[in-house]
Amino acid sequence: MNSYKWIAVAEIDNLFCRNQNQGAWFSPIFVAQLCKLLYRQVCNLRVVQIVRACGIFSVLPVIAVAKNNFRKSKVVRAAERSAAFMPLHCRTDENLREFAGPARVTTLKRRKRRAPFRTASTIYPEISFGNRSRNRRYSRLKNLRYIVYGQFFWLIPALLLVLHGIALAAVPILPPDFKGARQPQVAVDSRENIFVTFGKGSSIYCAGSSDGGKTFLEPAKVASLDKLALGMRRGPRIVTSAHQKIISAISSETGNLLVWNSTNGIDWNAGVVINDMKGAAREGLHAMASDGKTRLFIVWLDLRNGKTEVWGTLSENEGQTWKKNVRVYRSPDDNVCECCHPSVVFTPTGEIAVMWRNWLGGSRDMFIATSKDGAKFSQGRKSGEGSWPLKGCPMDGGALTVAPDGKLISIWRRENEIFTANISSPEQRLGKGAQPILCAANNKMIFIWQEGTNLLARNDTPSALSYLLANNGRYAAVASAGPDKPAVVVWESTQDGTDTIMAEVMK
Repeated sequence: MNSYKWIAVAEIDNLFCRNQNQGAWFSPIFVAQLCKLLYRQVCNLRVVQIVRACGIFSVLPVIAVAKNNFRKSKVVRAAERSAAFMPLHCRTDENLREFAGPARVTTLKRRKRRAPFRTASTIYPEISFGNRSRNRRYSRLKNLRYIVYGQFFWLIPALLLVLHGIALAAVPILPPDFKGARQPQVAVDSRENIFVTFGKGSSIYCAGSSDGGKTFLEPAKVASLDKLALGMRRGPRIVTSAHQKIISAISSETGNLLVWNSTNGIDWNAGVVINDMKGAAREGLHAMASDGKTRLFIVWLDLRNGKTEVWGTLSENEGQTWKKNVRVYRSPDDNVCECCHPSVVFTPTGEIAVMWRNWLGGSRDMFIATSKDGAKFSQGRKSGEGSWPLKGCPMDGGALTVAPDGKLISIWRRENEIFTANISSPEQRLGKGAQPILCAANNKMIFIWQEGTNLLARNDTPSALSYLLANNGRYAAVASAGPDKPAVVVWESTQDGTDTIMAEVMK
C-alpha cells in the first residue's frame, strides 16, 4: 500500500518526548498542543478520504509494537487480521523524515513467524533518536503510546471531521444511466455556483450545482460537433465571467475552435468559430481563462503555417465577439511540443500569462509569456531549472495559475517527477506522477496529480505531505471562486464498470 494513506506520527512522538520529563502529558498546555497537532494532520492528510478508501482499520496507525507486558487488545488483533490493515512501514523514509525532523529513521528487519498473518510488531519501523538517554525514555513510552493510538486515536480526527466539515465526500455528478463521459473541466462563479463541462461521444454537456457540490442538476446538452476532440486533455473548457458562462471546444473534423455562451448554464446559444483561418486548431489542444469580469482569452496549438505554434485571441465583452488572432510564440526550432496542452491565466494586474511545453534544442521544457493587451506577448522564458531531453511528446502540459500572494505559479512534469515553481523562487519537487494541476484556494496552493490510477494531492504548507484524493481517478481539473474560497475538483472515474465524472469540494 502507498505511503499517502497513513497518518504521520513522528511529530506526536516528539511531542510526547518533549513533555514526559515535566510530567505534563495531561496538562492543559500539552492537551492543547496535541489537539492542534492532530487538527493540522487531519487537515493535511484528509482522514475522511483514508477511511472512505481503505476502511476503518486503516486509521489505526501505530497500534501494535506491544511488548510482553501488554496484552494485545481485540482492536489490535482485529486490525492485524483485517485485509484493510495498512502497516506503517509503507510510509516512505522521505515523508517520515519530513515529520521526524532530527530523528533518524531505520527499518527493522522482518522476522519469520509461524502465524498465518504478519503481526505489526515485525513490520513497523523504529524511530531512533541520536541521544541514548532519549532512546531509553522513548522505549519506556512507546508501548503506552501505541496502545493509546490504537484504541482511541481514530476517534479524534473523526470527531474533528464531523464538527468542522473538513472535506465533503466525492459525489458522482451524472445519472447512473449516463455512460461514457470524459475529460471534465470545472468553473466556479462569484456566487460559488459550480459548473462542470465534459464530452460524451461527439456531444458537449454542462452540469451545474447551486448547493456547494452536494447535488448536481441533470447535464444539459450544449452542442454536438463532428468528431469532438476528446481525450488526453483534449476536450471542452469552461469559464465564468460577470454575467456569462462560456464553453469552448474543437472539432477534429473541421479543425475549428468554437465558443458557446449561456447566462444560466442550461440554455446555450449557437457556437461561434473564433480561429480566423479554417482548420488551424485541428491539433485539438487549447485553454481558456477569464478575469471574472468581461475579458476572456483563449490559447491553442495552431497549425496554419505548417508548424506547431501557440496562438490566441481576446474577447472584451464576455465572449460575444473576439479580436483578431495573434501569435503568442513560435519556437526558433520551428515547433513547440505538438501534443501538450497550453495554459492561460489572468493576473491581478490584468496581464495575460500563457504557458506551453516548448521544443527547443531537443528538450521539452515549460515556457511562459505575458501580455498586457492580448496583442503583443513577451519573449518566452523557461519555468524551472532542469531540462528534459526527449524525442517524443509526453502529452502532459502542466498548469499555470496565480498564487494567493499574486505571483504566477506553475506545475509541470519532467520525466516521471512533478515540479512547481513561481517567478521568485526555485523549482520544488512534489513527487512522482503525471498530469499535474494546481489551484489557489483556502488561502494556500493545492497541487493535484496522477500516480498510476490514483489521484494525489497536497498543499504548500511546510509540513504538508501528499495524500490520496481518489482511487481510480484520472484527468482531474480544479477551480475555485477565489484564492480564499474552497477548491472544487472533478475527475474521470470508473464506478461499477461505468465511466463517470466525480466531484469533490476541498474544504
